[in-house]
Amino acid sequence: SDAKSRWAAAWIGSDGFSSLWTRLVRWSLKKEESSNYDVNLVKKGSSMKISVDAIDDDGRFLNFADLKATVVYPDFNTRTAALAHTGSGRYEATGELDKSGTYFVNISRYDGSELKESINAGISLPYLDEYKRFDTNYPLLRYLMDISRGGFIDDPGDIFRHTKEPTITLRTIITPLILFAIILFVLDAMIRKITFSPKQLVSIKEAILPQEQVQDHDYEWLKKERAVKMEQGGKREQILAELAKKEPAPGKKSRGRGEPPPAAKEDTTLGRLLKVKKDMDKKK
Repeated sequence: SDAKSRWAAAWIGSDGFSSLWTRLVRWSLKKEESSNYDVNLVKKGSSMKISVDAIDDDGRFLNFADLKATVVYPDFNTRTAALAHTGSGRYEATGELDKSGTYFVNISRYDGSELKESINAGISLPYLDEYKRFDTNYPLLRYLMDISRGGFIDDPGDIFRHTKEPTITLRTIITPLILFAIILFVLDAMIRKITFSPKQLVSIKEAILPQEQVQDHDYEWLKKERAVKMEQGGKREQILAELAKKEPAPGKKSRGRGEPPPAAKEDTTLGRLLKVKKDMDKKK
């Protein structure tokens, strides 16, 4: 709770109190690393080259040592690779640099399965290489212009000028035709199945058209209906007059319904045919 006698009187008088702060300061300081290893991390393109120059305590090259490099990536994934012995006291390995961030590298020397020494290093990649170019990449722009069949504009004002030929795009009209056919089918079914009386037609017109137009239109429609009826009445009178002319004279008696027709004369063609028919019936 505190480092005074108010709450920690017993702890202050203990043997570990005097050495506590010395140990705490030493723990917070950077650990001393062996000076027998020189670790270099060099970026080459999208990869990282790890090289270690190792010597022993006598200053001689340390050869045939078991060195391994563990890389901690910015996404906290780890990869471990063995360093190859490429020269006198020289060990090398490679790693990937595919993301921006800080890469921590730990070099460990093993004697069999026992860890003998460990050295830490790191490299930072703030941005990818594509962001390091600040000038205009004219070769890339001309390449894009060629593959897209475009043009190079020197004057910025030409951007808003429509100087190219219009392009033609073919589109199918099957969908509008299908919709139009469906509409025609529905209208045809309505016309065939649904009938409206004159009163219903007038009410529909009143609901759709303004009142003044409905009145004018109904007046014209009534005039046409009256003219048609008068024309039909005149034809009816004409037909009755023609039938009256064909009626028999007062002295003649008309044949009633159900009476047999008058016998045909034998000197006529009809009479001769009837006579032949009667003869054949008698022979049967």
